[in-house]
Amino acid sequence: MSYLAFTIVLIIAFYTVLFAIENFREKNRIGFWAILLLTLASTALPFYMLFLLD
Repeated sequence: MSYLAFTIVLIIAFYTVLFAIENFREKNRIGFWAILLLTLASTALPFYMLFLLD
């Protein structure tokens, strides 16, 4: 069940990275890096909670 939950998180993160790439193409560098950091944080926390706390 934890693999399914993490897969959902990765799918959402994938679309968020695509939005960051759109910002990069529009020459919005700060927005690009901010969205990438947000994606990293929103992926790392569920990974930690699902797999490393057990």
